[in-house]
Amino acid sequence: MLIVPSDSTLTLSKLADLKKADVKKVAIGNPASVPVGAYTQATLEAAHLWKAVSAKAVNTQNVRQSLDYVARGEVDAGFVYGTDTYVMKDKVKTALEVPTQTPILYPLAITKDAAQPEEARRFQAFILAPEGQEVLARYFLQEALRRQPRHDPPAVTLIMDSAAWTALLLSLKVAGLATAIDLVLGVAVGWLLARKRFPGRELLDTVLTLPMVMPPTVLGYYLLVVIGRRGWLGGWLNSTFGINLIFTWQGCRHRGIRCGLPLIFKPARAAFESVDGQLEQAARVLGLKEAAVFFRVTLPMAWRGILAGLLLAFARALGEFGATLMVAGSIPGKTQTLSIAIYEAVQAGQDDTANMLVLVTSVVCIAVLLSAGKLAPGQLSRR
Repeated sequence: MLIVPSDSTLTLSKLADLKKADVKKVAIGNPASVPVGAYTQATLEAAHLWKAVSAKAVNTQNVRQSLDYVARGEVDAGFVYGTDTYVMKDKVKTALEVPTQTPILYPLAITKDAAQPEEARRFQAFILAPEGQEVLARYFLQEALRRQPRHDPPAVTLIMDSAAWTALLLSLKVAGLATAIDLVLGVAVGWLLARKRFPGRELLDTVLTLPMVMPPTVLGYYLLVVIGRRGWLGGWLNSTFGINLIFTWQGCRHRGIRCGLPLIFKPARAAFESVDGQLEQAARVLGLKEAAVFFRVTLPMAWRGILAGLLLAFARALGEFGATLMVAGSIPGKTQTLSIAIYEAVQAGQDDTANMLVLVTSVVCIAVLLSAGKLAPGQLSRR
């Protein structure tokens, strides 16, 4: 089924309508690991529409995620099974019933390390027998999948494909920009909390620290509520300027900013509080203005703690998964970051790609943590 939000005014009477300019995002299950996505791809390829529609696709991890994106209005349309539309029938509506090019199959197999292999074999035999076929037919399943020949997996290779390199470069881009913005905000907030006394100071510290302890999915949900198409900020940006942050790399950046900020302003606050106030006062007595005192006295004495927090924030932004998946989805080449690429490689059984991506991520994170440890204040010098 091709579904749209219940309040949508789009007219999608045929698949070719997905090429319309006002259809900007379409939720499709990842064809490599989600069956409905594979059926959708086959159908669109047969209609010579896959290239055009895949450019608008938001890859989802399962059918329910596609359904949720459509219900929230974050995408203009989505492909799901017919039975899924009943789950949120007040929030979505069917635009088009899509005939599949191949039968929808539910494979049945006995796992290699089954706890009760004899029982499993008996159940399989029952399903393949006429009695089992009759039961399946009663529930609209026409024929059980017959035994297929075994295919050995391809040889493992440690060479990453272009999509993996794109995910790595996108992750570095997002993490770098988010960390640069966090540096400015974190230093400002750290100095404010360390040097000024005002009502609600500790409450502000607590609120800004929440992303460090809050589950990433909760943070992702908050971001959806705020910057989503129907969020109070995202709705205004979309209606006023036509700006949409959901399922964009800019959305990834905003997620990175929110996750990394506490890792900079907390060390910055501690570093500023450790600076001897008498040295700053002496600089003022010598005629330096406040800006000069900050850049010539305070900041040079606090830079090690700030830089250590900066590296940790970069590593945090590089490895974020839950909030990224909720806010930016998984669009190869656009929003598919390193962590999401690893998850999808594992889901698709591409262990070679997953191994290399995990190795790259581990090396980068180890390098960042070692650097942060070297720069942390109070390190003893070698003797």
